[in-house]
Amino acid sequence: ERVPSTTVNPKDLAIIWIQWIFMVFCFGMVVLEQVLLFSLWVVPLPRVLQRKVWVICQISNAWACADVLVITLLLCYMEIGTFAKFLVGGKCGTVNPVLAKYTPYDSCFEVSMGLNYGFFVLLAAVVISLAA
Repeated sequence: ERVPSTTVNPKDLAIIWIQWIFMVFCFGMVVLEQVLLFSLWVVPLPRVLQRKVWVICQISNAWACADVLVITLLLCYMEIGTFAKFLVGGKCGTVNPVLAKYTPYDSCFEVSMGLNYGFFVLLAAVVISLAA
């Protein structure tokens, strides 16, 4: 919902493609893995089929990338401000004194990020998944 609102053309195929890829990898693969693991636990299967389903579970776990997402979000939270200042560099040097004098802002460019409840739920899920 938020990704299209930040673009000039929200119905662009590239934006829709990004949303679908995100949903498949961050939601679909996790659900697939859990369903397959549950089926391994409940459904009596021959040893050969169990092995194949287990391999598919491992592949879906690798493609889910939930652990990578958590680490990436955590690093972004810690470093996004510094990285943004590095990208802008000294280009705001002449504007910043004017901003500080006439507005409540002291910089022409600032980026911040917060971690909401959903991040901590995802973090707990990843820790439990990696521990299991």
